[in-house]
Amino acid sequence: MTGAFHSVPIMRPYYCWTVLYVSILAALVLTLNADSKTSECETSIKVRRNTVYQAFVGQDLRINCTVSFCNNTQPVSWFKLENGTDSVSVNKNSHIKTEWKPSDHLEGTSYLIFQKILSNDSGVYRCRSGGSVSHNINILVSGKTSECETSIKVRRNTVYKTFVGQDLRINCTVSFCNNIQPVSWFKLENGTDSVSVNKNSHIKTEWKPSDHLEGTSYLIFQKILSNDSGVYRCRSGGSESHSIKVLVYAAQDTFWSFVYRVVGIMVFVIIVIAIYVTPKRGSKGVCCVGGSKTPPDPPEPSCPASSNSHIYENNESIL
Repeated sequence: MTGAFHSVPIMRPYYCWTVLYVSILAALVLTLNADSKTSECETSIKVRRNTVYQAFVGQDLRINCTVSFCNNTQPVSWFKLENGTDSVSVNKNSHIKTEWKPSDHLEGTSYLIFQKILSNDSGVYRCRSGGSVSHNINILVSGKTSECETSIKVRRNTVYKTFVGQDLRINCTVSFCNNIQPVSWFKLENGTDSVSVNKNSHIKTEWKPSDHLEGTSYLIFQKILSNDSGVYRCRSGGSESHSIKVLVYAAQDTFWSFVYRVVGIMVFVIIVIAIYVTPKRGSKGVCCVGGSKTPPDPPEPSCPASSNSHIYENNESIL
């Protein structure tokens, strides 16, 4: 009994040391795993290869790169390649600015903005963050003024018809010269005065790019109202589209338009039937009158009285 009583305090220290060793080992393993994961993650910068921007002196230009971080957001810097290899940091000044727009907790887009770009701003640019560097972005600045104009494609005499409470989307396709510019919508009042279409609870705008310098702008009416009827146009870069007419009908207009269509179809059918039947009746009357003058075909004699007269004449000749 005494030996058993003394063996308990002897084993307890060994047990405690074992637990301590295991805990330290587990902590080391977790730390190594965390370090390995951190080392494997790198900041990702998305820029298409062979990206080229063209601009004219005095225009505004925005170039961008999308950056995805691992754990924490880091500053993004821009630099310009000199002599093909040497990188010179782009300093912010009166006509060059940078802008950061986050799209997620660990992702966003960095913009390098040229306001009234200069001819010596031509060159190759890159963005850098967290040890990662983007592909080249080539900027070509021409000294001549731009002869290109923004093109807006809308068919002439475009008309949209809808009913109160329905959804409606009207659109215009825009092709830009060098840089994408904002597209605005306005409504013609009194035939000439243009009133800007303000976004509200039931009117929204949407932009869907189809190419680097082309896209479609949508004006969206959600549960359209009767006073939304009118003539609309879109405008961008000094260019303006053709008129787009929107006609909004009330619910009762649907019933009466249906009635008018049915009545019109019935009148048309009656006129066609009358035109078709009347000549046939007239032709039958002519046949009956002409039957007394013109002898019928032998197989189908139509005037038996005339045949009897011939019989009497033959009898007289015999007598």
